[in-house]
Parts: sequence; structure tokens; C-alpha cells
Amino acid sequence: MRNALLVEGVYQQQMTVDGLVEAYPPTPLPGDPNRIWLTPRPAELADFQLLHAKINPRQSRRPAVVAPGAQLPGLRQTAVRWLSSVSDIHFFDESEIPQIAQKIAKGGL
Repeated sequence: MRNALLVEGVYQQQMTVDGLVEAYPPTPLPGDPNRIWLTPRPAELADFQLLHAKINPRQSRRPAVVAPGAQLPGLRQTAVRWLSSVSDIHFFDESEIPQIAQKIAKGGL
């Protein structure tokens, strides 16, 4: 993720002690950074809970969970997508990392 952000010109980024990637678009915009939680396994409820606990509900940008979603069985993927919609947390497949970086470079998720 961090390399994909660098390719897109997103240089203002960091990894927090909690393991979140925080990234600001190259053009200074007001608001919070984009916060991204990456996991090497299929997303679970705990990933959304962890991210939800770390964010300010009034933040200007929706955070994101990035996981290998293509490996999820049908019903589980449906459940994770539903959880994403009701928790207001983006859910992306790890194959979408280049597109996520492009969106952040253009102003954020």
C-alpha cells in the first residue's frame, strides 16, 4: 500500500503504532488523513471493530479495510460488504490497492 501511494505521488504518509496507514492527498485539503487497515487474511468483524474504535466519528474521510476479499466464500463476502455499508467503513480487495492509491492521490476515499 505504501509503495502504491508513493507511485501516485502521495508522500505524506505514515504507519501508526496500531498498524494503520495514514495518508494525505498531495494537494493539501482540509480534514483528516485517509486511514487504511490492511490484513493478510479475509476481513472479519474484529477488523471493522478495531478501525471503528480508532477513528473519530466526525472525521471527514471514511476509513478503509483492505483484505483478500476474492477468497471469501459467497455468504461471508456478502456479510462483510453489508458490514462495510452500515459501519461507514470502505471495504476493498487487496487487488484494488493501486486504485485506492489513485483515489487518495486525487483527493481521498
